Amino acid sequence: MDSSRNIKVGRKQYIDKVLYKPENYLFVGLRHIGKTTLLHIFEEEIFKRDNEKALYISLQGCENEHDIIKRIGLSIKKNNYEINHDELKKDTLFDYLENIETSDKSSEKIYLLIDEAEKIISIYENDKKIIDKFSEAINNTNKFIFLLASSVKLFYDMTPFNKFLSLKEIVSPLTKEESSELIKRLIPDVSEELSEKIMNYTYYFPYQIKMYIRTLKMEVTLTEYNCNINKDKEDKLEEIAIKTYTENSFMPNVFKEIFTQELTQEHHLIIDRIFKNKKKDKFEDFKKPEYRTYLDELKKFGYVVYDREKNQYYIPCWFFKYFLQSEIYSRDISLELKSNNKDIQTGKRIKIMAWIIESFAIFFFIIVLLMYFFKSK
Repeated sequence: MDSSRNIKVGRKQYIDKVLYKPENYLFVGLRHIGKTTLLHIFEEEIFKRDNEKALYISLQGCENEHDIIKRIGLSIKKNNYEINHDELKKDTLFDYLENIETSDKSSEKIYLLIDEAEKIISIYENDKKIIDKFSEAINNTNKFIFLLASSVKLFYDMTPFNKFLSLKEIVSPLTKEESSELIKRLIPDVSEELSEKIMNYTYYFPYQIKMYIRTLKMEVTLTEYNCNINKDKEDKLEEIAIKTYTENSFMPNVFKEIFTQELTQEHHLIIDRIFKNKKKDKFEDFKKPEYRTYLDELKKFGYVVYDREKNQYYIPCWFFKYFLQSEIYSRDISLELKSNNKDIQTGKRIKIMAWIIESFAIFFFIIVLLMYFFKSK
């Protein structure tokens, strides 16, 4: 088992926001950004408190309301809470949670941490009442605080869920300080120079940091790379990055899935334009409202960074740029973007032609009216 999976660092900004002012939250983020880890950090923080409990569940594999109830029951038993799950009423999610509140005399708050929350969408397709049931549970229970973690998919399909989730937060990559801490946990005696090199390739993405360091440890003697990193060592570090990408067969698929399934077409077009920028475009039109929202999301996702000194946008993560240069991107994405751009241009031409025809028709109608007016005189 990979022990790095259990290492948790940072995320103080989310802890402060959620646990010191309890509200129902939806956390969304791209794959492997650390959403599950974030929920477990919440769980650990809650365990330290008196009069509060945490119940972590994943909706992976849940097909209906009763599957969700079973998962909550398993979490109760796993944590050895003094709640007799077997005797609780389980007709509906609300009944079940209300019974937990009644049975639990020792807690003022119970945090229900729900992972893989995007699975609610597939449950909703079979049971349209599941949203109302969640809404009833959230709005009418007194002790429960709901913290959901989901893929970006749920973020863009929120209409049914706005009934009970008004607070949404994008999970961003780690900060530089948190990334440095993670690297030190994985390489205790790491030098500042090597740590910086690792961050240059991974740009604060926890998953990429862990994967890169795992390959690094297998390929080199770390003490030799802890100081005086010359050109040969630089080349070796890039070779390790390429090997990390190619030898983890799931890695290209992860990036492809993120880029093709979790980002919208508007995100694609912005990234494609920034990545292929050859003319030092300052992207002044990115200030327009139609770009602003998607650009802000890409910055929160960590895929795009704005350099104030150069007044330029760029893609900071080496792994993501390597994916964009790959055949997968060229073959599957670029053609689609060209096709969509062509469709957009065609759509614009159709609109212009329709406007011209409409204007001509109005002009012709006015001429006819004038001719009739003068003829009648």
